[in-house]
Amino acid sequence: MAKTCELVNTRPKEIEDYPPILQARHIQELLNVCEAVAYQIMHTEGCPTIKMGKRMVVPRDDFWDFLMDHKGVNLW
Repeated sequence: MAKTCELVNTRPKEIEDYPPILQARHIQELLNVCEAVAYQIMHTEGCPTIKMGKRMVVPRDDFWDFLMDHKGVNLW
């Protein structure tokens, strides 16, 4: 019997599906941008980025509020 390979789309569809603390890769996936743009957004004034040494993270709900407050604004 032949095995079938079922492709499952595991990409989160809603902001709530992401972890409570976002990394650049999460922002990259969420906004469908490259890694460099994700970091540019994280460096944007007003973005709720938390820096821990060289590591940068953003609380998910604060990031969503930041995005909603900047509707129509070019962030990068």
